[in-house]
Amino acid sequence: MTRRIMIDYEYKYCMNRYSKSDGNVLFLILIAVVLFAALSYAVTTSTRQGGEDTEKENIKLQASELFQYATMIDTAVTRLKLFKGCSDENLSFESAQTGTLYENTNNPAVDERCHIFSSQGGGVSYKSLNEAMLDSSNSSSKYYGDPLFTGSTRVHRLGTDSNGVNSKELILVFPYLTEALCAEMARETTGLNPAGGIPRDNNIFFDHRNSSNSYYTGTFPSFGGGFELRGEGSSSDTPHDFFFGVERGCIEGKSLPPQGTYHYFHVLVVR
Repeated sequence: MTRRIMIDYEYKYCMNRYSKSDGNVLFLILIAVVLFAALSYAVTTSTRQGGEDTEKENIKLQASELFQYATMIDTAVTRLKLFKGCSDENLSFESAQTGTLYENTNNPAVDERCHIFSSQGGGVSYKSLNEAMLDSSNSSSKYYGDPLFTGSTRVHRLGTDSNGVNSKELILVFPYLTEALCAEMARETTGLNPAGGIPRDNNIFFDHRNSSNSYYTGTFPSFGGGFELRGEGSSSDTPHDFFFGVERGCIEGKSLPPQGTYHYFHVLVVR
C-alpha cells in the first residue's frame, strides 16, 4: 500500500514538473514571437523612413543643382554686360544643342563675345535638365527637357512697370519640373502660398504652345505681344500681388502654361 502511494506521488510530481516545463517553453515561444513581430515592424518602418529620407535628400540635391546652374548663367550675363560691352539686345543663348532657336541678329558678328554658351563669351556649358527633375507626363510639350530663355514676360513691380517694350524682363525658366521639386524650390525662394501650396500664376506666364515667340532672340515685344507674371488672384490661394517684385520662384501654371504643370523662373535682367 505504501509502495502504491509512493508511485502515485512520484507520478504526480513528474507530471507537474513536465507541465511546468511545457508552460515555460510555451511562454518562451510566445516571447520570441512577440519580439520577432516587433523587430519586423521596426525594420519595415526604418526601411520606409529611410526611403522617404533618401527621396527628400534627392529633391534637395536637384534643387541645389538648378539653383547653381541658374546663378552661373546669371553671373555670366552680368559679366558680359559689365566687361564685354554687351547690351541686353546683344545677349545670345545660342548653343550647339539648341541650333538656331536663339539666333540673335543683334549679336556682334565678329565674334561670340556676347554668347552665354561660348568660351569667347560667358563660358557656361549648356545643360539639358535631368529626367529625374521632370514630370514625364509632359514629355511631348514644347520646351520640355531644356531651359527656356525668354524676353516676353514682365514681372509686376520689378523694374519699369509699364505696358511697353521696356517692361519685359529677360528670364530663365526651367519648365515642367516635378511637383515635389517645384515645391522645394518655392520654399527656398518665395515660400509657399498662404494655404501651403505651390503659388499659382494668374494666366499667361509663357506660351507653352507651338510658337517661337517665347525664345529670346534679342528683341522684347510690346505688352500686347507679351506675357506677365502675377498671382492668380484674391479668390485663390495665391494672392494677386504674390509675385510683385520677385526675381526667383517656382510656380504652378494656370492657362499658359497649363494648370498642373510646374516651372521655376529666374530673372536674369530686370528692365
